[in-house]
Amino acid sequence: MANARDIKLTDNDLEFQQGDFLITNSDQQHIEDIVEAFQGSYKEFPLLGVGIRQYINSAGAQDEVQSLVQLQLESDGYTVNSVILGDQGNIYIDAERI
Repeated sequence: MANARDIKLTDNDLEFQQGDFLITNSDQQHIEDIVEAFQGSYKEFPLLGVGIRQYINSAGAQDEVQSLVQLQLESDGYTVNSVILGDQGNIYIDAERI
């Protein structure tokens, strides 16, 4: 399927090009938004969101985080190939839009 396109954000700031919003492929941005958002952040979709910040320094929550990320992304139309939690709190997600 074709990549989703949306307004480009960098560090939550709008990007502009020639005086207008910059429109780019946004699948990576959508994935980041879903992982960062807490459930209830989106009024239209109140169950969407992982709230990854609540798991910082949580011991033994790796399996829960991995399955929650996969569930949330699949519910938004992605095929998730892998979710890997790094040692330094990094998260690596291999997913593509169906």
